[in-house]
Amino acid sequence: MDDLDLFTQRLSAFKEKKAEAERQEAQTLVSEIEAAAQGLSEQGARLLEKYRGALSEAEQAVQAIGDLQRQMFTLIHETQYLQLLYELPAHSLPKIELPQYEDLQALNATVPQVPRRANDYGEEWFHKLTRLKNQRERPQTESVPVQSHSPEPRLEPGRVTIPARPDHSGDENHQPNKMAELLRG
Repeated sequence: MDDLDLFTQRLSAFKEKKAEAERQEAQTLVSEIEAAAQGLSEQGARLLEKYRGALSEAEQAVQAIGDLQRQMFTLIHETQYLQLLYELPAHSLPKIELPQYEDLQALNATVPQVPRRANDYGEEWFHKLTRLKNQRERPQTESVPVQSHSPEPRLEPGRVTIPARPDHSGDENHQPNKMAELLRG
């Protein structure tokens, strides 16, 4: 066994060990990512519960304000009736400040911005994943190791002749192609 064969065997063994070590490291990283994702999922569930609780509280508060407003209208109508019936001077009653539709604008603008699918959110890892998927979809060409010293002699640059198919001159059913026209001059 010569030095080149020994080197090739060692290089191959090294590449296999390196690939296995990278695979094990990636598996460890995936396990850590799964744990982090589980933590984020649990935190998200707590926040969603808090959000829904806040919405429920807000709904109850708006309903209570609505009940107060109806009671206020009853008092206003009763006051106006008595003032009109007995010709009393008009008195204005205090008003209840009501929730505004604009109060929900920030919430209505924020909720749709929450990404619903992983592909809706493009960041560094999304772009890396997309590139890797595209590479895997394209046919792979075998890479050839680059040698610093070629054992074969190099050809000197010179004139290269490219063989062209005949243009079938004289064949009346066949028109010459562009290459044949260019070669004829």
